[in-house]
Amino acid sequence: MGFSRDREQPARSWCGSREASSVLLVLVVAASASAAPLRVVEGQVVHVHDGDSLTVLVDDQPRNVRLYQTDAPELDQPYGRQARAALESRVLGKSVRVTVMQVRDDGLLFSIVQVEGPTENDRQVAAGWAWRYSEPTKTRLRSANEDRARAARQGLWAGRNPIPPWEWRQLHLDQPDPRALAKNEQLVDEVLDPELVLAIHPRRSRLIRTRQRVSRISITDPGVVEVVTLSPTELELIGGRVGQTTLTLWFGKTAQPGTAHVLRYLVRVTPSVPAASDRRRPRAP
Repeated sequence: MGFSRDREQPARSWCGSREASSVLLVLVVAASASAAPLRVVEGQVVHVHDGDSLTVLVDDQPRNVRLYQTDAPELDQPYGRQARAALESRVLGKSVRVTVMQVRDDGLLFSIVQVEGPTENDRQVAAGWAWRYSEPTKTRLRSANEDRARAARQGLWAGRNPIPPWEWRQLHLDQPDPRALAKNEQLVDEVLDPELVLAIHPRRSRLIRTRQRVSRISITDPGVVEVVTLSPTELELIGGRVGQTTLTLWFGKTAQPGTAHVLRYLVRVTPSVPAASDRRRPRAP
């Protein structure tokens, strides 16, 4: 699905009331003991994509929403269409409260969705149409609702050995849908992989001096490498924990598509080896 990057709307006024605060607290506790909502909005569901994704019209703007910590079968796998039909029957055309828990870079809102009563996140799992799973962190979650649905063989649990959707997606990456291939051909000009490798040790740094001004920088995992911009033509890379990450540099005017040059590095942080003089020699017996 294509998701816009438009600015998020602030929480609506209903969350200031005592009753709404109680509802919000219940929702947050049910979703995660440690998570806190980012904002709360209200809107009307105008489309249900599958068993865990929908579009909500908020202030006349369509917002793409994914049920937080909920993963339903893909449409092309067994029970995928039934899972969508179950969610659609409860929410399509209705007003919903959307408690936003996480926002992906492309604007997708991982949210707790409620019409009235139990959340739609809980309803899908309790009816046997979804697993408890955190897509951003790739974490399988325990759920009493899921355990009861599994024991009662409700929904997808009526089938033999249902495949979790995150495993299904991985299995089918090598056999993409022809429609996805056509969409990629139409919308994507090129996919750029890292071109060069940079090595660095933890708590060490490397200085990059460029011939042209760097207009934008992206680092995949700042915990592996910290990037310090000293000037438009000087960058310092500081090694963090052992691992690898991708550093992308843009040169030129990024505001004009196709005019900027892009250079991508695979940066590897490897353990430093002590110098020979620093190593202790074994004592003679």
